[in-house]
Amino acid sequence: MGEAEKETIHYVLMAKNYIDNLSNETPKGMTEKAEQGIWPSYSPFGYRNVVGQNGKESIEPDPDLASGVRQMFEWYATRRHSVREITRMARGEGSHVARLATRCRR
Repeated sequence: MGEAEKETIHYVLMAKNYIDNLSNETPKGMTEKAEQGIWPSYSPFGYRNVVGQNGKESIEPDPDLASGVRQMFEWYATRRHSVREITRMARGEGSHVARLATRCRR
């Protein structure tokens, strides 16, 4: 085996070690943040990330989207509409619900 091949194997093993370590450390970091009351990732749909007065990151309902999300949940709660139908209905609305629906997957 030549030097170039040994060097390539060395770099591949280093990369594998890095990936393995990252896959172990990421959940630990997210768990630690959650235990401290910090939202560990991007906010869910209809919420926004904020930094509280204590400096901790958290989430809160997005006031620009809250009424649209509420309307879509109310439609869903009737059990008369599929998610696809609700998306179409929201796009047909004239206001905040329509803007919200454009953010939904198609």
